Amino acid sequence: MDPTDDGIVRVQDPSTTTRIGLPGLLALVFALSWLGAAPMVLASWLDADSPAALRSLAATLAPLQLLMFFGALLGVLVAVAVNEGRRGLVAWLRSVLRPRAGVRWILAVLAGPALVMVFAGFAGRWLDPALPPFTPGGAALLGVLQVFVAYLLLNTEEFAWRGYVLPRLQARLAPLQANLLLALVWGVFHGPYFLMKGGHPGGYGVLEFAVMVVAICLVMGVVFNATRGSVLACHLLHQSLNAWSEGLRLFPVMNGGSPWPFRVSVVLMACAGGVAAWWLWRQGRPRPA
Repeated sequence: MDPTDDGIVRVQDPSTTTRIGLPGLLALVFALSWLGAAPMVLASWLDADSPAALRSLAATLAPLQLLMFFGALLGVLVAVAVNEGRRGLVAWLRSVLRPRAGVRWILAVLAGPALVMVFAGFAGRWLDPALPPFTPGGAALLGVLQVFVAYLLLNTEEFAWRGYVLPRLQARLAPLQANLLLALVWGVFHGPYFLMKGGHPGGYGVLEFAVMVVAICLVMGVVFNATRGSVLACHLLHQSLNAWSEGLRLFPVMNGGSPWPFRVSVVLMACAGGVAAWWLWRQGRPRPA
């Protein structure tokens, strides 16, 4: 998994030589992850008046929720092992665990989300004066760090999306098209959250979520290609976004119901996504002879 002359990271995945192609890999990842989401969705609809059998079933299935965190990684490990054997699996692990990105990129993917979310916190308070004062002090930063470490260890999505799927999509499609298609896949992947009682647990709607997913996916595409395929840089960016938005309590469900801090963050991410789309489009244009 290395960049070609145009700076785009591609991996050939011809269906005639693989037992589990991209459709099979996605089906496996979705099946495992959605199986993990099922107990969470079921539990959200239950209360004290629900039949005892259903509440008992939800409790029995609760351990499956681990698949929400590790289903993506497990699916890719199975696909690589079946397609390429033990040596191929070891080579893939070495490739995705290789840092690749320089210090500047690592600092950028960690600092960028911090700047976006802190600005969104102050701007949201200005747009909605009913919100309590936004104070990103020591307690908030400690919360960010705790969430970041938890996601860093538990969220394995990037091993699938950028570590496996994107290089193969970019072998077949222009980089902008590949990343937009991956955004669609990534958005559908999170669909079970919207099946919960009351909607997404973050308290925001489908439209806001869709804009956010497309924007983040495009930015991730730039980071991935610009760092010669660094899954680590994408993983750090993904978890930094999660940590700062949750640690600073920007979601409506965390701040008393105000949508404005999160909306501001979505607008900022959309702007970054627009710039990323231009970069990916430009990289995908034929080079003059």
